[in-house]
Amino acid sequence: MYSRKTIVLILSAGLFLSGPVLAQTLKENWNDFLHYTKIGRLDLAKGYAQVVLESKPDPVELLALSEENPMPSWSSLAASYSVLSRRADSSVVRTQRLLQMR
Repeated sequence: MYSRKTIVLILSAGLFLSGPVLAQTLKENWNDFLHYTKIGRLDLAKGYAQVVLESKPDPVELLALSEENPMPSWSSLAASYSVLSRRADSSVVRTQRLLQMR
């Protein structure tokens, strides 16, 4: 079997080498922040926003990223909400009808 030193050395090397792979770039964190914001998972978006802020990004780079991925306008968000609320309302009505049929 392996000695303790060998196991510790292997684990240490694995952690050392996987660290850079696990670290995300500013662009990846920014895109993940936008993705989770767009799908309404604000709890997850908050974590990515925190990572972006803690990395103390270059303001010019952050501006460039924000210009690459503009957020939708409030009117398009309102339209999306309207469609989703109508779908939710129709689902409730269908569920009530099914329950009444029993």
